Amino acid sequence: VNCSFSTWGDWSAAGGCTQVAFRHREIKVQNNECGTPCLGARTETRRERKPRSCRIPVQDCRLSEWSDWTTCREPTDQRHRSRLLMAPPLNGGRPCPEDLGETEPCGKGPEPEPCHLAPWGDWTACSASCGEGRRSRARSP
Repeated sequence: VNCSFSTWGDWSAAGGCTQVAFRHREIKVQNNECGTPCLGARTETRRERKPRSCRIPVQDCRLSEWSDWTTCREPTDQRHRSRLLMAPPLNGGRPCPEDLGETEPCGKGPEPEPCHLAPWGDWTACSASCGEGRRSRARSP
């Protein structure tokens, strides 16, 4: 006697927000020692559409407006402003920018001064009388 399956049952949702449905079939006739065994799955699954109650809306990142700049007390200070994260991105929404703060100088800052170096000095005497030795020379700003 050969094995045979029953017909497939109806598709059933797995429940929740899994997006999976399944159906079953049973072994209708079990093979004997001389018969062919049943080949194939007893359960099948398929992807289902998400139920409306499981669909989560996309949310873009939302930030507050920029705060006022901090007060500069001297031209060499730096001032700062910031903003707050009001809502993080969800479900593929537009990401937040990396910077939630900004800093900038209060004034132009000091003018750079040109660097003037003195001429090179004389070489020192060799550190060894024979073989490898070292000599050096320097200059000052």
